[in-house]
Amino acid sequence: MMMRKAFSALITIILLAASLAACTHNNGDIGPWFGAWKVEAITVDGTQSPNYEGNMFFEFQNKVIKMSLIDDLHSSNDIYGNWSEHDGTMHLDFPDDRWQPFAVTGLPSQCDLKVGKMHGGKVALSWTNPANGSTTEFQLKKWH
Repeated sequence: MMMRKAFSALITIILLAASLAACTHNNGDIGPWFGAWKVEAITVDGTQSPNYEGNMFFEFQNKVIKMSLIDDLHSSNDIYGNWSEHDGTMHLDFPDDRWQPFAVTGLPSQCDLKVGKMHGGKVALSWTNPANGSTTEFQLKKWH
């Protein structure tokens, strides 16, 4: 009986140690960007985009960004690309022709966005279109 209790305690300790050591950020901590961000608003030259329905999320993990559009039935349309941030600029690259930024974003397959001040789980990303000089801003809120 004593042997059974000791074995159960040992298994419990091993499982607890394994769960505490589990990686939650896959390939290291990427800082405050890790996880999902809801796009609360998209504005173009200061005017709210009439085409945006408040249903987009950006998710960051390692060097991968996933953009998701959620429909009325809570299904998601997902696209994937690469991202990096350096000195207040976020570079996005969607090299696969099948996964290009959603039309509502107005973003090309490769672009650099200016990162605003991150405060209280909120941040603004802005992109200026070199073809016409218009600026698109994305207001993001940390989701989880």
